[in-house]
Amino acid sequence: MHSLIKNIKYHFLKSKKGVKMPRNSFYQKINAAIEESINLGYNPIAIRTMLSSSDAVSVAKKLVTSGEIQSGLKHWARKGRIDLTMEGIMLLPEFSSLFSQAELNAALWRIRQAKQP
Repeated sequence: MHSLIKNIKYHFLKSKKGVKMPRNSFYQKINAAIEESINLGYNPIAIRTMLSSSDAVSVAKKLVTSGEIQSGLKHWARKGRIDLTMEGIMLLPEFSSLFSQAELNAALWRIRQAKQP
């Protein structure tokens, strides 16, 4: 819980220093997806750990450029709930400006890969 409070304070302070609000909205959307995932019985421990030490946009960029398709993405892709994935949230129009076209393409590619049997 302490790291979550620290992370929230970090994002609040960054928004006060002039960082664009979509970054904060992205974090909030990711956090809501995590909460819903937990409520549905899936605990995304790895993402939660990453978010405790870095901002959501940086975590998303790191994930989509890694070679590994995370288990959470596979889990939600197979259940038709891409809306609960970092990649799916990245592709929403309100957040696309936070990422390069290459990062958005990588997110889409990862979703397609995760849906394959």
